[in-house]
Amino acid sequence: MLSEEIHKTPLIKLLLPFLLGIIIQIRSGFELDIRFFILTFLFLGFITLLNSIKYISSKFHFPLIFGISTSLILFIFGIVISSSFKPSKELINISEGLIVVELAEIPSEKEKSIKAIVDLIYLQQNNSWHETSGKAIIYLQKDSLSNSLEIGDRLLFRPRFNNIETSNNPNEFNYKRYLSFHLISQQIYLRTESWRKLNSRNDNSLLIISQKIRKKVLAIYSKNGIEGNEFGVLAALTLGYKDKLDENVKRWYSSSGAMHILAVSGLHVGIIFLILNSIFFFLNKCKTCVIFKTIIIILLLWSYAFITGLSPSVLRATIMFSFVAIGMTFNRTTSIYNTLAASAFLLLLINPLIIMEVGFQLSYLAVISIVFFQPKISNIFHFDNIILHKTWSLISVSIAAQIGTFPLALYYFHQFPNYFLLTNIIVIPFAGLIIYSALFFIITSEFAIISEYCGLCVSYIIKGLNYSVEFIESLPLSISNNIYISLSQTFLIYLVIVILSTFIINKLYKTFLLLLLSIVVLLISLISSEYINVNQKKMFVYNINNVSAYNFIDGKDNILISDYDEKVEYTKLMYFVKNNWLEIGAENEKVIDLNSLMNNFSSTDNNNLIIKDRIISYYNNRFAIINDNYYNDYIAKNKLDIDYIILAANANINIEQLIKVFNFKEVIIDSSNSKQKTDNWLTECKNFNKNSYSVKNNGAFILDLRKNK
Repeated sequence: MLSEEIHKTPLIKLLLPFLLGIIIQIRSGFELDIRFFILTFLFLGFITLLNSIKYISSKFHFPLIFGISTSLILFIFGIVISSSFKPSKELINISEGLIVVELAEIPSEKEKSIKAIVDLIYLQQNNSWHETSGKAIIYLQKDSLSNSLEIGDRLLFRPRFNNIETSNNPNEFNYKRYLSFHLISQQIYLRTESWRKLNSRNDNSLLIISQKIRKKVLAIYSKNGIEGNEFGVLAALTLGYKDKLDENVKRWYSSSGAMHILAVSGLHVGIIFLILNSIFFFLNKCKTCVIFKTIIIILLLWSYAFITGLSPSVLRATIMFSFVAIGMTFNRTTSIYNTLAASAFLLLLINPLIIMEVGFQLSYLAVISIVFFQPKISNIFHFDNIILHKTWSLISVSIAAQIGTFPLALYYFHQFPNYFLLTNIIVIPFAGLIIYSALFFIITSEFAIISEYCGLCVSYIIKGLNYSVEFIESLPLSISNNIYISLSQTFLIYLVIVILSTFIINKLYKTFLLLLLSIVVLLISLISSEYINVNQKKMFVYNINNVSAYNFIDGKDNILISDYDEKVEYTKLMYFVKNNWLEIGAENEKVIDLNSLMNNFSSTDNNNLIIKDRIISYYNNRFAIINDNYYNDYIAKNKLDIDYIILAANANINIEQLIKVFNFKEVIIDSSNSKQKTDNWLTECKNFNKNSYSVKNNGAFILDLRKNK
């Protein structure tokens, strides 16, 4: 059965080598020129032609040669096409001249600035203008002018861009890499006086027209009395506009497993698709009518995508369901897997970097899992009662989607909503009802009495949804947090799922043995990770701008010493360290104020970590924290033996003074110091032939005591 399904999906065979080429290029950075692809194509085409001639006169296995050649061509094409998608390097080191940029998205308001993603349009150098391309991020000083900017507006300023850097903390979210997948590598902060809004603006692009329509729809919502949390949820659920979502609302939906309904994507486009498919059921009578129905559905799907602002997730889902609609029209000869492969192939041709989007990965895994598992799960029980039948269908869809997505969701988000079944039984009907109501609401917006009544109804429906989600989130053990699995373990879980599915379908003894083997390998991987974590002894000096943060890990014990309370919020501090704690299995979190340790003996409830008089002893290593001039006039009869000097807070001390007080192996300059002070100390260390490490320049300092025995 499984082999027959694979045989019916030739497009998957074409997609896989192309996909593999893209992934290898992205992960390795390996690049190939388009000319290499053309030469390879011609060479393999020639070999295939020779073998086809030989096949005609003999029984040589030509299909195998043709398959290998095609796969190799697609593999190389994947490398070539993804090599061409990279951020523009044209603006690097350019600080003179002028640049014209165009706002590519609706600007978003931050705490101290207005952030916008812009397209680079024109660049002036040596008194001449020329067209340029690429994307960048601009941060504008917050004022009335920057707050009034809209998508399509053009700005003029001097292109003194800075490269987007990463802090290189272990396992921290790599924002620089994330932006590179969106072809962005540079950013700039502009004060009010350093930029000018141009009179010319681009009002003709489809994206700008789409954003204007979305803005009008949002105005319709507001005009008819929808406000507060109801407005935020309605705007997110129907239009993908999340700027008005309250943080508490986000927490409710995230913890209950309903966050997916607040991001317009496959679920929403799928609901629209089902609505349209039901509305035009009367066109199923003849083949010509079915084709006409498909055209209408596709046009209306794209109209919905247009209203929502043509966001990448909506475009992705619309393309997918457009292919599904076409596939259903020719359902006698087309497999749904072929249809999905075709839509993925097209999306990757348009932008191969989309493979790195979490939404892209989860969308296709969810749809594939639903297509494969849902009918099998649904057939377990049969109910004559229509309500029970619909409820069980919804449960089977939820279970099927969860089977395909939970390993990847654990890998990316480190949490699992324990009541996902209850959540989906409630929120999916609510989502469908809200989308139905919102569409009717928009259509009748010109009729004041009707639209006002619709607005009131929609508002109450969303209140019911919010109450339900908040209730589920408040239930005991609503979410399992801080779950960590590695990428290899994620693949192993998917391997177990695939083999288990194959065994259930085929019930072969060999498959059962393979299933047991895969489970054993997964268990060994999990147990070995746990063993490593229990026996680890590590020390980290994190790279957090203007902050000192020292982390001591002793097995599961986790002590963080930092001055965060004066310079950065605790939640912001966690952004830099939390992912590392998850990966290394650190628990029993203790955060200690660095300033409270100075000149005092401090207990950390860990016998291997002793803190006294600015000296930290951790197993056989001693660290001296120098964050003021305490040792400036210190006179010691005997030098203090220290393994590492940690310089912090722009301490008024030089390396020569430290040499008089300490015998030490290495100087660590943490990220609380200025660039000038850091550079001065690095120069002094070099002059005195002392090892040094700058956290700000090189990323977090990591000391593994098990390796340093």
